[in-house]
Amino acid sequence: MPVKLDFRKNGVILWHEGVIVDADLINCQKELMSHEFEEEFQFQLIEGTNIEEFNVSANTMQGLGSSDSEIKNVNKQYAVAVAPNDLIFGMGRIWQAFAEDELFISCLVKTFDEAISWLKENGIEIEK
Repeated sequence: MPVKLDFRKNGVILWHEGVIVDADLINCQKELMSHEFEEEFQFQLIEGTNIEEFNVSANTMQGLGSSDSEIKNVNKQYAVAVAPNDLIFGMGRIWQAFAEDELFISCLVKTFDEAISWLKENGIEIEK
């Protein structure tokens, strides 16, 4: 499975690997939107280090960004994506442009450790 959702009490880690296509991300988003979190949904950590090919359209990234902007709650939600190469980083910027607002704060980083640090800097602890 190219995308595995690792649900935590207060958020989700999305582990990506191999070849990623539009349907993988769309199906992942549907599963995420239907999940009932044990606590307030605070974060998404999108891990892309193990992506071998990223065959996703800009339109899909725009659509995912728009969907993310709709699933936030009344409190801030944080999303950080590990984008280890220029293509994934650029596509992440498209998603970010459509997702981010005052209640949905996002960041693109190059490593998983940077992602964890960014979440911690914003007061988010990843709970089991």
